[in-house]
Amino acid sequence: MNIDIRLNSSYDSDLLALVDNGYSVQIMMEQAIINYARGIDFKIILDKPYPYKEREEKIKHFTFTIADSDTDTIALLRSVQKRKLTKFCKSCLRNAFLCQNLGVYLTDEAADIFQTQNIRASIEKKGDNRLMIPISEYRNKKMTKAAIYAQLLPSVLQYQKRN
Repeated sequence: MNIDIRLNSSYDSDLLALVDNGYSVQIMMEQAIINYARGIDFKIILDKPYPYKEREEKIKHFTFTIADSDTDTIALLRSVQKRKLTKFCKSCLRNAFLCQNLGVYLTDEAADIFQTQNIRASIEKKGDNRLMIPISEYRNKKMTKAAIYAQLLPSVLQYQKRN
């Protein structure tokens, strides 16, 4: 199943800031949706505030594919109300952040103070049963899908045992 996503600078500056800083929002979103469908508490750790600077290109478009063999994820995506799939996918990704990138809405000085303190607080109260992946793993598509799946394998096996 192919999913087309459009990030708009008016609504998605928090996600576009990650793209502008070299992170693969596409892979993060795909993993967030798959883990949500499987009931895995998957969290991406933002290590600092990521700024967003206005640019001429107002929309970023990408596509990702969910394997037909992933029946849980396909069933989840097919159950989304009409004309709300993109919103759902973005919400899944935002839900996967241990602490969202709210610094894009603050001045640089305020972002350094407030976003950093919230990131620290979120990391300190993390649960033991969460699958935590540092955002650095998604930089410049450094990690292949195979490497990401290898990190997820223990959680997937645990999921399969439950079902």
